[in-house]
Amino acid sequence: ISSLEGASKKLSSFAETLAEKDFFNRVETSPINQNNLDFKLSPQPMTMEKATELCKNYNTDAVISLNRILVNDLQAELFNETKNTYISFLEAKYDLHWTIYVPENTRMGSITTRDTLYWESEAFNRKKAIAGLPDRQNALIDGAILSGESSVNHFIPKWEKVDRYFFNFNSGMYKKGIDKIYYQSWEDAIQIF
Repeated sequence: ISSLEGASKKLSSFAETLAEKDFFNRVETSPINQNNLDFKLSPQPMTMEKATELCKNYNTDAVISLNRILVNDLQAELFNETKNTYISFLEAKYDLHWTIYVPENTRMGSITTRDTLYWESEAFNRKKAIAGLPDRQNALIDGAILSGESSVNHFIPKWEKVDRYFFNFNSGMYKKGIDKIYYQSWEDAIQIF
């Protein structure tokens, strides 16, 4: 896939998923590529001055920048002798370099995210196994979208609801149960608890 097309799709899905998480008040994407360099070879983070300018222009507190996206894909086939079938697969590895800018605190941090997506098709006929895979270009674009969505979890805090159990430590029965555990009288401790 072309670098700009993949990056554009990834950023769009990233921004949509980030907005759905309701952590930030507002999420916007810049319609203009802010990186004039060839960002395929090495990550080229923007300067803090540029990030500060963007924050002022968009009235935001922070900027999250996708500095580089690398996609390595492999399409191959295997023959399974035990089942006498052909297996075709497409594997895509996404490597993204992000930078977070918070001009108010004059800080920036970098994150690298990686995703691997895998498609597989199996058939008795080799051509059917190959035909069972998605179109390579479409698969790589779909993978870029999924990779952008999964990258969101690296940028926002995550809360999980869990059940907590509390005990009344003043209860005499609890103290008796602890004493039984101390002497490794497991069955007695279970009965008390």
